[in-house]
Amino acid sequence: MRNYNLTKFCLAFFVLCLAYQIAGAQGYRGIIPMHSTCKDVERLIGGEHCGKEEETFTLDKERLRIAYSTKKCQKFYGLNWNIPIDTVIIVEREFLKPMTLTDLGIELGVQIDEFEFEKSPGAADIPNNVFYFKKNGGLIIDAMYNSVSHVKYLPSDADKSKLLCDKSKSEKSKNKADCEIEQ
Repeated sequence: MRNYNLTKFCLAFFVLCLAYQIAGAQGYRGIIPMHSTCKDVERLIGGEHCGKEEETFTLDKERLRIAYSTKKCQKFYGLNWNIPIDTVIIVEREFLKPMTLTDLGIELGVQIDEFEFEKSPGAADIPNNVFYFKKNGGLIIDAMYNSVSHVKYLPSDADKSKLLCDKSKSEKSKNKADCEIEQ
């Protein structure tokens, strides 16, 4: 009986850790867009990644794409970002075998629509395709019939309020000289 309870506890702990990794603000394996650098990717995944614009890795169960900034105040997502060169700007996971929302530790009805995620129709030409957007930004899940094909880690809403280098923010900012606005 004691081993059964320990097994249940370990399984619950594993599911919670997986849910936190997927749905939390910690990015992928600790790689967080607009905060992590190519050196962090080297440390966490291995290899040499600095000086590249983008990389794709094929892992056991997924394909991973990571893109990096290549110049000061580079434009991403329609905004100019004040982040150092070689900073991670997006982490995109494409599952080789689709996973379910439950596999990712996300509960329909509890986290979706009510608290953490908003559901939005996907591509018009793909039936039952939906996107789940984390309400504070930073995560998009692409699914069809509860089967997840892609997860994208993006800047959070907090990043947008702190790391932008656009005209309105740069005029107010003390480091506006650091920003070379793209016209």
